[in-house]
Amino acid sequence: MQMPDPGADRRPLVIANPAAGSGRTGRDLTHLVAAIREAVGDLEVTETRGLGGDGTLNEIVNGLLTGAPGAAAATPAAWTAGTAVEAAGDLPALGIVGTGTGGDYGRSLSI
Repeated sequence: MQMPDPGADRRPLVIANPAAGSGRTGRDLTHLVAAIREAVGDLEVTETRGLGGDGTLNEIVNGLLTGAPGAAAATPAAWTAGTAVEAAGDLPALGIVGTGTGGDYGRSLSI
C-alpha cells in the first residue's frame, strides 16, 4: 500500500528578504514571484527582514533539517551512519533565487 504524500496539498513557499541587494529584491519582488509562480504554479509568499540573505538561508535550511518529516534521520550523525540518504526523499526541496549582494552560500556551492 502506498503511503499518502504529506506535502501533496501544500503550496511552495517563497521566503523573501525585500532589503536584500540594497532593496533591489523588494523592488523586483512582484516580478520575481510572478516568474516563480509561472514555473511552479500557486505558491505562498512571506517576507523576512531579520537577517541577510545567507543568514535567512541558514535559518531556512536549519528549519528544513530539524522540522521536516523524516528530518530526524537527516542529522549530521545520520550522514555518518548512512541513513540520511534514505530520509532525503522525505525532505522538502529548496531553491535559491540569489538577488542579494553577497551570495557567499551560492558561491561556496558553485551555483
